[in-house]
Amino acid sequence: MKIAKIILLAMVFALACTSLGMAAGAVQINKSVYISADVKNTVDYDLQASVKLLGYDNVGNAVGHVCREVTLPANDTITVNYRWRAPAYQTGLYWSSQVTIDGNCINHDGDDSDSDSDSDGDSDDSDD
Repeated sequence: MKIAKIILLAMVFALACTSLGMAAGAVQINKSVYISADVKNTVDYDLQASVKLLGYDNVGNAVGHVCREVTLPANDTITVNYRWRAPAYQTGLYWSSQVTIDGNCINHDGDDSDSDSDSDGDSDDSDD
């Protein structure tokens, strides 16, 4: 079962892509913006998963950690939205994504993490 879960995770993770609306532009210092990740489920059944985005500045410091628990509909792609606050200094950004089947979002002190278990990935939560 562990091997099947790893293979399934690899299929979902390989098709997870971070699509940042501000990727080609600029975000003002300390400004709250929305970022998103498009995640595709390639299997014939719904999956519960955590979708995490980790942001790093030009020198590799973590400047963003957002996570949302979602239902990935069978053979479908969903957009998972997050609210994130830019750092209080000027820098470039690099984002990485991680999808974990049956994963949980664990809140960490100082992180902009939140959780949402609905299947559309949209949330109007405001935790800023």
